[in-house]
Amino acid sequence: MDNKGNNTNSTPTPAATVPEPRVQPAPTQPVPQGPAKKKGMSKGMLWGIIGGSIAFILLVVGIVLAVVLLSGPSKEDYKEAHDKVTKVRGTYLRVGSAFRMVSYGTSTASTDKIKESVEEYKKSVDDLKDMKALRDKDVKQKYDDFIKQNNEFTAMVGDLADASDELLETTKNCRAATTFPRFSSDRSKLLENYDKTVGSCVSAVKKLAKVKSQLLSEEAKKLVDAFDEQRGIVEEMQKAHDAGDASGLSAAASKLYRQLTKFKAGDAPKKLNEAFQKAEVNSQLNALGRVLTEKANQG
Repeated sequence: MDNKGNNTNSTPTPAATVPEPRVQPAPTQPVPQGPAKKKGMSKGMLWGIIGGSIAFILLVVGIVLAVVLLSGPSKEDYKEAHDKVTKVRGTYLRVGSAFRMVSYGTSTASTDKIKESVEEYKKSVDDLKDMKALRDKDVKQKYDDFIKQNNEFTAMVGDLADASDELLETTKNCRAATTFPRFSSDRSKLLENYDKTVGSCVSAVKKLAKVKSQLLSEEAKKLVDAFDEQRGIVEEMQKAHDAGDASGLSAAASKLYRQLTKFKAGDAPKKLNEAFQKAEVNSQLNALGRVLTEKANQG
């Protein structure tokens, strides 16, 4: 049998294609990053904060000061100020007392006391500038009046204190030199005895003439001139005595007496007291004390 007809030449059916499993891509892992930088504060913002803080502080301080200043001094402020003025008055009186003792050469006179009293006075005056009562215009006016006069006074006593050693030496030595009665007892030695009697006084006065204080130096120079004039008259007396000229001796003695009277009338202690009176601060100090008392007693 011819099998051609049945022998179908067919193409074999290909096997079903099995799909390959789809491989999913691995998820991308995040790449680790370094720590993020903190954003810095701008300079403008920083200065703005600082400026604002300062302005706030100044505002608070300004308000506090305004309240304090506008409120005026209290009664206690006036009383405290009055106590300080009373202390100044006490130190002021001690300065005058110390100088008077030195100018008259008393036994209790001390240059240390002068210097200590002047410094004590200056310190007590300096303490007045911190008085709360000075916020009161009336008190401030009286205080300014006092300070103006006090500047003259402290300048004067400061110079006097610097010259206190020379001043005390002069007053003690010159007080001991009672010229005419002592040196004229032995007329054969008038000039010699005169020089012995007043020599220490003249020497001290010449030192005093060189001090810084204009008041003392001017008075001392006048005294030096007076002593020169006085010695010249004594020389006349000595010559008249040696020559046996009784009328000449009498005339010279009368001239010496007049010179001594003039000499005593213009002595340094008197000038010193006059200078103190001119520069005194007592009236201004009392006026300041009175206004403080009135203010403390108001209301």
